[in-house]
Amino acid sequence: MRAFGGTTQGRPFKGGSASPQVANNNAGVFVQTVINEPLMIFAMTPGQAIEFGADLLEAGQTAQRMSSDAVQNQPDLSRYEAITNNQEIKIMRKTKS
Repeated sequence: MRAFGGTTQGRPFKGGSASPQVANNNAGVFVQTVINEPLMIFAMTPGQAIEFGADLLEAGQTAQRMSSDAVQNQPDLSRYEAITNNQEIKIMRKTKS
């Protein structure tokens, strides 16, 4: 699904905020979430805000682990040179420098 004005991955996040608010009509407390671009303002119950925040935190932590795992699991081959390199086998040896 293509997000309006974005890419197939979605629109880039350009900042926002969230703050607790008290309804004018004494209907209780809610969390107001503001997305800066495009300007959108949402009202969530405290429970919805906690659930959404937990989802964001979990997704962010998982993406961070995936990103660091991808970097950490790559062997450092900068001090090796290829002896053979074909589709079936690649043999490398350490350089003498």
